[in-house]
Amino acid sequence: MRDNQGPSKKQVKDLNVHMIQGGRKTGGKRREYDEEEWKNELVIFSRVKGGPNNKNPLIITALFGHYRSQYVFFDTGSTSDIMYEQCFEQLDDEDKEILKPIHAPVSGFGGEIMHPREVISFPVTLSDGTHSRTEEVEFLVPPATSKHDIILGREVIGDFNAHPSTAHGAVGVPTPSDVAIIHVNRHCFATESSKPNKIPKQTRRTEPEKWVLNKFPDQTVTIGPAISEIVRTFQKQLLSKNIDVFAWQSADTSGVPRSIAEHKLRVNPTFTPIVPKQSKMGPEQTKAMNDQV
Repeated sequence: MRDNQGPSKKQVKDLNVHMIQGGRKTGGKRREYDEEEWKNELVIFSRVKGGPNNKNPLIITALFGHYRSQYVFFDTGSTSDIMYEQCFEQLDDEDKEILKPIHAPVSGFGGEIMHPREVISFPVTLSDGTHSRTEEVEFLVPPATSKHDIILGREVIGDFNAHPSTAHGAVGVPTPSDVAIIHVNRHCFATESSKPNKIPKQTRRTEPEKWVLNKFPDQTVTIGPAISEIVRTFQKQLLSKNIDVFAWQSADTSGVPRSIAEHKLRVNPTFTPIVPKQSKMGPEQTKAMNDQV
């Protein structure tokens, strides 16, 4: 049993961590010093009775373009800024058309790789009701949904010079007028922290899944058990959207009428089958004929 009193007396062991990089790259260029002094304003959070001990996620209300969402999650562990599919689908048609293609994959917490379909840019406004600040933000739009509409990662935190504090349950942002202290949405983290009475245990698959791709129940696609449920869902979406170019083997094809798939020799059934007579020529005669040919 390990002694929890004081530091361990064992020799320190360095761990080799292999990080998977994802998201946009800055190219190694340092940002030039900004002469606007208000961006260097010191962010000071107010004192909290009993000490800052909030443990809920930083979910705030923010504006992007002319849209307002109460489910904007400040995530210091995210490299990229994400707009989830259920949020993107609520945008106006003219805003959906400003999407730009991208080829940078996103690595999830479990190591799954997702390829965002495109990126979209919006001016994001952070405000506490009195002081506000707006910066242009480029969002990745992955083919996935979440309980959050938007994730603001380290890109936005750096652009806004924001100071997220989970302990205080607030985000401090320097603005031209003063520092804005944006508090978390109480109803959001109340829902976040609530737990169901019984959480179903997700069992690990051990057998391949026979998944029906189209309307024929006998025509299935085999999906291996090793991939995660997130990747499995994305793979099914990909196959469904590209069913017109999916290549089937003849053995997998079903639903074709027998009259089309089966070939017949249409002969008169009243005709008597005739067996060709064997040649009565000897070996020498056969050889002579072959030589002539």
